[in-house]
Amino acid sequence: MTSRHGRLRAVIVGCGGIGKTHARSLDRSEAVERAGLCDVDRQVAEALAHAHGQEAVYTDMARMLAELRPDIVTLGVPTSAHAALTVQAAQAGVKGILCEKPMAKNLAEARRMIDACRESGTHLIVNHQRRTTLPLRRMRELIVDGAIGDVTLIRASCPGDILTDGTHAIDSMRYLAGDAPVDWVFGNVYRTPVDPAKPIGKGCVDVGGWRYRHGCPIENGGFALWQFATGVRAELLCGELRIPGRGYQDYTVFGDAGELWRPGDARDPNLLLRTDATGGWKPVQGCAPEDTADTFAANYDRLARDIQRGVSEHPLAAENGLRALEIIMAIYESARLRSRVSLPLDQDELPTDIMARDGTF
Repeated sequence: MTSRHGRLRAVIVGCGGIGKTHARSLDRSEAVERAGLCDVDRQVAEALAHAHGQEAVYTDMARMLAELRPDIVTLGVPTSAHAALTVQAAQAGVKGILCEKPMAKNLAEARRMIDACRESGTHLIVNHQRRTTLPLRRMRELIVDGAIGDVTLIRASCPGDILTDGTHAIDSMRYLAGDAPVDWVFGNVYRTPVDPAKPIGKGCVDVGGWRYRHGCPIENGGFALWQFATGVRAELLCGELRIPGRGYQDYTVFGDAGELWRPGDARDPNLLLRTDATGGWKPVQGCAPEDTADTFAANYDRLARDIQRGVSEHPLAAENGLRALEIIMAIYESARLRSRVSLPLDQDELPTDIMARDGTF
C-alpha cells in the first residue's frame, strides 16, 4: 500500500545487526519509507524503533503483514530462516522482498524462494550490494575497456566463513567476470573444535563443541578454485586461509597487461591499477569508500522503480543470488567428495550438514 507521499512502504524483519543498517538506509531512500519493524525479541525491535522514531513494532511477521500491508519486506534474519519467511511474505502478496545474503542455506530452499515469488509476482532481490558500488563498477568498466589486457585470474581474500562472508566475494567475482557461467569448481575446507579460551566469532554459537553461524555449520578456513566458461579462473581464500594483512573483501584481477586491486571495503584509495605505463600501483580516481547505508538506499530505489514499472532489471536479482549460492554449495560438495565438481550442481542439501552428520566435518 503506497504511502500518501507516493513512496512504497517497507518493513524490516530482523532488527539487530544488519537490520540497523537497513533502517538507516530507508531514512535516506527517495522512493521507499519504513513502515514497521519486527523481531522475535521485542526489546531488540523496540531499541531500533526508539533510535528511528518508529511506532509500529511487532514480534510476529504474519500479524505485521496483515495489519500494515507493506509493499516491501526486508529480511535481515538468520540464513536458515530466509526461505520460509520469503515464501510467507510472497504468499501474503507483497510486491518486493530484499533478502540478506546468502540467499538460502541450500539450493532447494533458494529455488523454492524463486518459485514462490514468481507465482505471486513478487520482485525478489538478494543483498550482494558490492556489485552496485562505484569501485566494483569501475573495475568492470576497466576490464571491458581492456585496461589490463585479457583477464586470466580473479582472486578474493576475506575473513569469515564461505557461506556468510565468502558469498560477497563470490558474487563480486561473478560480476567482474561478466556473470559468465561456471564450468567446474574445486574446493576444500577444514573445521576444528571450539576452543573455550578463544573468541567464537561474530554471530557464531557453540553447538556440541562446533561452530555454527545463522543455523549452519561453518568452517575455520576454506579455499576454492573455479573456471568460468570464458576460461577465466577464480580463487577464493576465506577465514584462516585468507591473505594476511588484507582488508575485508579484498579483490585482485590479473590480466596479461596489468592488474586491478580493490584492497578491502574501508581502504582509501579503494581501487588501484598497475600496468607497464603506471610504473607501479596507482590509485584510480573517484573510487573512495562509500557509505553502506547510501548504497542500500540506492538499491531500495532501484527495487521501487522495478516494482512501479513492472520490470525485473535489478542488479541484485534473485538469479544472481542463486548462482552465487550454487558456487558456495559446489565448494562444499567438492570438499565432501574430495573431487572437482561440474555445474550445474546436483546437490540440493547443504553439504556441510551432510558432513556434520556423518562425522567428516
